[in-house]
Amino acid sequence: MRSTPRVGWVELLRNPSRVRLRGVVRDGFRSAQPILQGFVVAALAAVPIAAAQSIEDKAQACAACHGEGGIPPDTSWPVIWGQHQGYLYLQLRDFKSGARKSDIMGPIAQGLERDEMLALGLYFSQKKWPDLRQPRALGAVGAQAARANGSVGCTGCHQAGYQGEGTQPRLAGQTKDYLLKSMLDFRTRARGNNPGMTDLMLATSEDDLKALAAYMAGL
Repeated sequence: MRSTPRVGWVELLRNPSRVRLRGVVRDGFRSAQPILQGFVVAALAAVPIAAAQSIEDKAQACAACHGEGGIPPDTSWPVIWGQHQGYLYLQLRDFKSGARKSDIMGPIAQGLERDEMLALGLYFSQKKWPDLRQPRALGAVGAQAARANGSVGCTGCHQAGYQGEGTQPRLAGQTKDYLLKSMLDFRTRARGNNPGMTDLMLATSEDDLKALAAYMAGL
């Protein structure tokens, strides 16, 4: 009987999507996430990201969760390729200060200085936004999203087409699961680094948030 090849945790960190495609973790990928996440934090804590020789080297540490090709291996993790520098910098700053909580990103950001955060933000902002091939939200879902946007004014900050600008993130083409999770986290105050977003999400029904997530993901 053919045996499954053994894969070390270093390979999981460097290229989880390729390992997944090879069938090593397959349907067990989600159940293995806490272990993988623990390895990410432990590895980066043992070798501080600031010790890397170049921005490219530092950025490689991000690929374990955000994808080497810009496509996260898990849809609850965000796309950062092509995201705006100002927004990426602010999130790293907030992870470091604790204003935004994350068991993974908090320890990683602790090893970064301001100039490194800005440099990483610039590095990823210059990448091409990946096509996740998410379906467009048409018909009733699209109409519901348009009504919700008209009510809370998402595009007032996130710009036409939800493309974002400066410190306002691009939402168009972001993973649907991450978009919905972020909006719900603002709503429940699990994410506390933007009180204005919490107020807007509290004023929006969960059904409308689901429609917005589907619509923005398909752009």
